[in-house]
Amino acid sequence: MKILNIDIDNYGTLEDFHINFSENPYIIIEENGWGKSTLASFIRVMFFGFEDESKKKLEERERYRYKPWNNGTYGGSISFEVGGKSYRLDRTFGSKVADDESKLVDITTRKEVSDYDLNTLGEQIFGINKDAYIRSLFIGQGNIEVRNDKDNIEDSITAKIGNLTEATDDVNNYEVVMNKLKTSSYALKSGNKKGEINLLNATRAQYVAELNRTDVVEADIEQHENTIEAMSAELENYKRRLLSLNKEYELAGMLDAYREKENNLKQLCEEIDKTEAQLKKIKEFFGKRIPDKEEINEITEAVKKAHELKSRTEQTANQLHGVSQDLQTGDLPAREVMDSLMTSIRKREECDDRIREAQSQYSHSKDMLDMKKDMELREWRRDQQKAEDDYEQALKAVQESVKSSWRMSVIVGIIIALISLVALLAVGPLGILGVLIGLIVIIVASLSRKSKEAKAKEQITKVAIRPQPDFSEADKDLERIAELIATHKDKYAHYDEQIKSFCDKYQLADDELLENNMLKLQSRLSEMSKNTELMADYEKQKADYEKLEEQIRGWFFETGITASKDWTDTIFDARHNLDDLKELTSKLEELMDRKADYNIEKNFTEEEISSVRPIEDIKADREQTDNATNQLREVLDERKDELDALFEQKKELEETRANLLVIDDKLEECEHKYDIISKTMGYLEKAKEQLSARYMDPIEDAFTKYYSYITTQYLDKYELDADINISRQEMGHRRSKNSLSQGYKDLVDISLRMALIDVMYKDEKPWIVLDDPFVNLDTEKLAQVKDFIEEISKEYQVIYFTCHESRA
Repeated sequence: MKILNIDIDNYGTLEDFHINFSENPYIIIEENGWGKSTLASFIRVMFFGFEDESKKKLEERERYRYKPWNNGTYGGSISFEVGGKSYRLDRTFGSKVADDESKLVDITTRKEVSDYDLNTLGEQIFGINKDAYIRSLFIGQGNIEVRNDKDNIEDSITAKIGNLTEATDDVNNYEVVMNKLKTSSYALKSGNKKGEINLLNATRAQYVAELNRTDVVEADIEQHENTIEAMSAELENYKRRLLSLNKEYELAGMLDAYREKENNLKQLCEEIDKTEAQLKKIKEFFGKRIPDKEEINEITEAVKKAHELKSRTEQTANQLHGVSQDLQTGDLPAREVMDSLMTSIRKREECDDRIREAQSQYSHSKDMLDMKKDMELREWRRDQQKAEDDYEQALKAVQESVKSSWRMSVIVGIIIALISLVALLAVGPLGILGVLIGLIVIIVASLSRKSKEAKAKEQITKVAIRPQPDFSEADKDLERIAELIATHKDKYAHYDEQIKSFCDKYQLADDELLENNMLKLQSRLSEMSKNTELMADYEKQKADYEKLEEQIRGWFFETGITASKDWTDTIFDARHNLDDLKELTSKLEELMDRKADYNIEKNFTEEEISSVRPIEDIKADREQTDNATNQLREVLDERKDELDALFEQKKELEETRANLLVIDDKLEECEHKYDIISKTMGYLEKAKEQLSARYMDPIEDAFTKYYSYITTQYLDKYELDADINISRQEMGHRRSKNSLSQGYKDLVDISLRMALIDVMYKDEKPWIVLDDPFVNLDTEKLAQVKDFIEEISKEYQVIYFTCHESRA
């Protein structure tokens, strides 16, 4: 396997990036932040996809972290060799997996192929999953240790080693079966509170606790039955007491009804006397005759109109007096002069507004033009500089091309001349012709070179020239705005001169109150013209009022109504009395009819009357008895409901007892099943350890080989167990590698990783990515790192990233 080259459109900090892995090992030495880890991530993601795709927070997902900031195409391509064929893998990443686009192309045929499933490309090529790739073929800073997951090394690595040491499907099948057994064991028990055995035990304990309540429930049932019997007897006594009280209450009600009728008849007679007295008083108000409602409405309108005429007459008289006082003094200009001045005031204000608006426009346009000039000139100078640079490069390229063509032609001419000289010695005069042809070729080539260079230079010069920006039209626009400002200022001065002349003549101040003073002058002129009209209106209004006054006084005399000072109050009283007269007459007729229909019958004896208690006492006694009955009935219903609930609990307890038997049978079955699974897992683990021992020697040998490349210390002290855990012999004890310094731990883990890779890949060797894994090594060990990389690069393609020359 081998990576040929990488092309990245956009990925993290890398943009429009290309790299060709022409050397092995391929070492990239760049400072921090250049994108070394980003490039390593790109290689992994192209084959295995992004990590953390299921994270809820967007910023925690790897897809989001490497998304380009410039919104360019997210992705790129990687060309590689595997299985004797060359491929190019193209991937474009979206916001989620469903938006990704991928394509695999055979580089030889340049056609898209389906040799691999692109969703699991890495697993198919390397035979391991993404986590196993990170723990084996990708050796990164801070991620060197071959970590163990719980009891065993990563399943995918174990399976790969097992398959390549001719263990056929034993390891794979072991992991599948062991995972299923673990799942079944976990579902049954294995410390899981939700395991079936734990749930059954919890349910059984709950059932036993519920059955302990059986005696209490039966005792409660007996107590409730006795209580209900006693309360039912008491309820019957309350019912008999209520029946007696209802009869007494009915008799008392009939007596009260009789007494109420007598009292109502007395009140009815009093109401009739009161109504007759009110009718008499209303008839006395109308002395001679009672007018109808329409007549009242007509006289009301007449009074209202008379009041309005009187008020208008008084207002007109006051206006006449005020106008006569105002017009006695004051020298007023003609109306035409005042109208012309008001127009000049408004025109001057308009000119002032237009001057400010044009000045603001001029300032804004000038600022924008200056900005535009500066920006376009800088852009023109930049384009000119670029055009000059392009011109020099293009001219140089043309000259090189023409020069190359000229050299070829001269060489051909020289060859022809040399051949002709040789022929001259052999054949005589014909050789001279060949020499001439060679010289002609050389001369023509030289002339053609100069012509081509001149034409190319002329053509490139035409392309490169770009005229300087022209701002003459924009400058003319500014000049037009300036001319408009001057025109408005001339008009403003003209109107200002007219206003000042008028103010000087009539001794007025040219200030903010000038327009108000002019309006007051106009108002006085209008009052003078209205004086004659007001006098005519006053005489007519006065005559109309006197006529109405005579009509109203005549109506009061005809009806006999005594008029008060305010006619409106008198008319209101007349209208009110007329309405009351109609209402009281109808009311008296109704009262007389009710009195004629009144009939009182006495159906009681004196003895019955004297024996009946007051109805309030009977009602209170009945309410008290009724409340006590309802309360007793509610309590009785509650006790019956409680008894029903107790019987339901007894029934549920009987069902619980039956369920307990079922739980016991199920629990026994699950315990037996759990025991069988536990024993099976133990036997499988022993079998797996025996199988793992078969490939321990190759891993240990490879570990020793790689470890010796960098150091020769402690070689005889390290030991590898069946779970690929490294320990060393020290002071009579086996100690974990964690007792070593960080530098030696890194050496052990790097050597162990390379040993695993050797055993995992016997035939086709994969590439290995080293992302600065030697940061913890001292100077002595770093001196051996180059030999180590050179040795592993003999069998593997090595891509090594580092930020410091000392580790390269």
